[in-house]
Amino acid sequence: ADVLADQLDEQQYEHGLGPCSEALLTGEVIDAPDLSLETRWNSYPVIAMGHGILAVHSVPLLVKDKPVGVLNLYADHRHAFGTRERQLAQLLAGQATIAVVAALRRYDEISLTDHLRTALASRSVIDQAIGIVMGQRRCSATEAFAMLPTISQRRHLKLRVVAADLVATTVRSTPPGA
Repeated sequence: ADVLADQLDEQQYEHGLGPCSEALLTGEVIDAPDLSLETRWNSYPVIAMGHGILAVHSVPLLVKDKPVGVLNLYADHRHAFGTRERQLAQLLAGQATIAVVAALRRYDEISLTDHLRTALASRSVIDQAIGIVMGQRRCSATEAFAMLPTISQRRHLKLRVVAADLVATTVRSTPPGA
């Protein structure tokens, strides 16, 4: 990515004002063909012009009619984005949206897989802890499981942490060959 574009984008995120921020907030295309005439966004136009940017065109990336990002085009001359450029920006934004959606789906899949892996590991440890409590207290699985949440709440720890501690303590205290 271009360093200047990153700086200008960062300026907008920091102050919440600018064509990118507005496009993200409204979901509308924001066109600023001549920053020297802009009265929107407080000092942003002056800052951009100080870096040699005289026109900005911001196209939101929409997923289910909600903006998830913005494609920003910056130009070093006024009225740089004519009909053709705006149409190309719209097409490019459409392609970027497809990439963002694919990335979000992949992230969701990875997150779900990680959560399932954690849940399965937790379930295994909890089942082991239930078995330990059953052996120590000579009680049913239901009664043993009922004891774990009580300990969890009293110690202000997650149930899986309590279960893991119980299993680890039992493994360490079991004599070899027992």
